[in-house]
Amino acid sequence: MTIVRPERPGDAASIHALHVAAFSGETEARIVDDLRRNDAVLASFVAEVAGIIVAHVMFSAVTVEQGTTGVGLAPIAVHPEHQHRGIGTRLIRHALEILRNDGWTWVALLGHPRYFPRFGFLPAVLYGLACPWEGVPDPAFMALPLIDGGLDLCQGIVRFRPEFNQMI
Repeated sequence: MTIVRPERPGDAASIHALHVAAFSGETEARIVDDLRRNDAVLASFVAEVAGIIVAHVMFSAVTVEQGTTGVGLAPIAVHPEHQHRGIGTRLIRHALEILRNDGWTWVALLGHPRYFPRFGFLPAVLYGLACPWEGVPDPAFMALPLIDGGLDLCQGIVRFRPEFNQMI
């Protein structure tokens, strides 16, 4: 059975190891650690199977030149041995519902254009939003209004936290 829950203080080491395994490297794990250390985490959720953390998603604030502050979904990781079982989908759906209930109006992310549309994400350019990193294809930078009209007054380059500069 899979349990989805908020991250707890004792989860950091398991989450770090999960990101290293999922991405075959330290970059995403360092971003998670840095966001946590800099008190920049808006929400963080894990999925457990048999008491072991097998998936993680984190959210931090993003800004746009014109409009409201939104939420950046990043990173998301599912352990390679647990991928393609719907765990990541369940985790993301749960997290988006919590964010919506908490009053957030929109989410942006850089991700796979065939995976994230299942949640309603569309290329951010369709909402008048631009990716902050050069060379990212339009379909990979996506946004999702969490409420009707959540992106109607937003426009410009979406700015993620400086911890994400490690990706460049």
